[in-house]
Amino acid sequence: ARNYNRYFKEQLWQLGRKNNIINQNLSNEAKIHYNYNEQEHLERSLIAFLIRFPELLRQEELLLEVSNIELIDKDLTAFRNYFLDNLEIFSNLAADIIGSNNKLDEAKLKILVQNSKFCDIYKDLSAVDSVFFDHKLLDIVDQDNIWQLLMKKYHLAILKNEYAACLSAQDEKSYERALSYHNTITQTQQEIDKLLELHLD
Repeated sequence: ARNYNRYFKEQLWQLGRKNNIINQNLSNEAKIHYNYNEQEHLERSLIAFLIRFPELLRQEELLLEVSNIELIDKDLTAFRNYFLDNLEIFSNLAADIIGSNNKLDEAKLKILVQNSKFCDIYKDLSAVDSVFFDHKLLDIVDQDNIWQLLMKKYHLAILKNEYAACLSAQDEKSYERALSYHNTITQTQQEIDKLLELHLD
């Protein structure tokens, strides 16, 4: 059994090395903020995108999807909920973010956050130079496609974390799960590459 475990783990390691999956940055991805891991960064990228295009949340299915995302950061979760509860006000602010002057209306912002603790989070995610928003994505005309791409990147980050956790375990079932994760990771990365090729090239 010990020899089998070692062989199986070596096979998985070779697969990961061949595909350059572990510790690989996603193609065309914005720089990862030094305070956050890949999954946490992408969580903020999702919210940063919605801050700019809150009209997408008029779609009931997408609204439900956003509501059910289990974010790692409790403060970001609280902001997400506050954002969803105040969509109309945030929608008005969105016009300032993507407008020609790219400057927030500080008066509107004050009204929105004066009784909340979310001012810093909002400014960090909505800033023109925010590391959580890749402006190259704006070359994709269809906002639904941008959301689909971001969600695939987010799910890929989760899969990679699960994959790494399985590789660090010492039992056969974990290795078998790791192989399954590896195959799903490869497929998801290919889907991301196709989306990028289709919409950005």
